[in-house]
Amino acid sequence: PFITTNDGTIKNIKLTGEIASGDEAAAFTITNNGNITNCHNVNMNITASSYAAGITVYNNENGIILNCSNSGNLSSDWIGAGIAVNHYGQIYNSYNAGDIVAAEATGLVLDLSGKIKNCYNKGNMQGEATGNSTGLYQGSYDNDRDIKVENSYNSGNIPNGTGTFKIARDLYSTTRVYAIKTDEEEVLNDAIGNELNYEYGWI
Repeated sequence: PFITTNDGTIKNIKLTGEIASGDEAAAFTITNNGNITNCHNVNMNITASSYAAGITVYNNENGIILNCSNSGNLSSDWIGAGIAVNHYGQIYNSYNAGDIVAAEATGLVLDLSGKIKNCYNKGNMQGEATGNSTGLYQGSYDNDRDIKVENSYNSGNIPNGTGTFKIARDLYSTTRVYAIKTDEEEVLNDAIGNELNYEYGWI
């Protein structure tokens, strides 16, 4: 990555080339505790055995990702995420355009425990473990957090099969989680996914 741990600001950077890692790999940082602003992975392909991410692997509680994008293709034996694998902070005005091939592939983030606004995925997902692919995010596991997704969408190809969702899957938070803002009932239904035991509403 550009830097292993970011505790300050990474700003106005474009990256090209290729990253290959034995375990965790991302374009800008493995762990983000600060700000990543106006940074773009233009065509850097990223390969990892565990976690591959377009911007950062861990976007922690104080981490902010603003006006960023990933256009590189991601490949992982386990998890591939267009922006971040574990997301506890904030992501605004960002997108993924890279294709992702992994056991579990997701367009923006895998562990959603933060906020996402004005973001989208247009990359194609190929989840190789029973077809685990989602357009925007997977998994909310923190019951005590106010998790919000606002005005975000997926236009990438998500292959049909077990464990595939256009928007989201495996959301376990008992707090309010807001549905994707959309006029398309079909997409909203995909956002809700399976029978879930918590409340959805509009932003």
